[in-house]
Parts: sequence; C-alpha cells; structure tokens
Amino acid sequence: MPSAGGVVGGLSGCSALARPETTRLAELILLNLDEPSHTLHVRISRDGERVHTADYALDEGSKFGTRENSAPVIQEEWMSTAGKYTVAARVDDQSDWYEHRFPAKNRRGDCFSVTIRIRQGGVLDMPSNETDSCNE
Repeated sequence: MPSAGGVVGGLSGCSALARPETTRLAELILLNLDEPSHTLHVRISRDGERVHTADYALDEGSKFGTRENSAPVIQEEWMSTAGKYTVAARVDDQSDWYEHRFPAKNRRGDCFSVTIRIRQGGVLDMPSNETDSCNE
C-alpha cells in the first residue's frame, strides 16, 4: 500500500494542475450598481506596459445595465494578445486603485471575462470568469 507521501509526490509534477503563465482578456464589462452617476477610471497593463487608459462616465444604477441602456463592454484587439495583465480601476476622485492580476493565483484559465463593478457607496469589486470566448 503506497504511503500518503508517495501519492502527493506523484501528483506534485502533474502539469494539468498548473496555471498558465499568460492569459488573454475576452472582455471588460463596466457596471454601476450605485444610485449616483460615477466616473470610472480604468488602466490596464500587459507585461508591465500600459495598453489601455480611459475614463468612463457611468449613469446611475437604476438607469444603467438594462436592456434599454446596456452596460459598456470593452472588446479591443490588444486584449487578444497573451500576457500577464493587471486591470486597475478607481471611482471618481478616490486615490486608491483597485486591481487584479491575470492569470490569477487561484484561477487556471487562459481567457477571462472581467466585470468592473461599482457597488452601493462607490465600492469597487472586480469579479471574473474563465471563458472560451478568446478562441472565437
């Protein structure tokens, strides 16, 4: 009967569990779920080089992200280049940037859909999902 150490040693070299060295971004979705309108400042770097900087005026949450007024979706050519991405955002005149790195330590995907979301009180979060949209 193999020891527990033997089993762990056998799995430690398994490349199927390793995360990719690089990734691509399929899309960035911008959402304002807060009541007042906000300006969302976004900057994105790939392999340490800035590839995107923009400011977006987002309507108040009750009028935004609906079928009549859909959320902005960023899909640009530079996103299809594989690399190590840093997506950073801040709201209005806040000084702190909220940022995520892709590929992420806790995710193994090589293509991500990222939502930059302003929640109640102007709080940012950035959920992401692995997707196969980069292959289309």
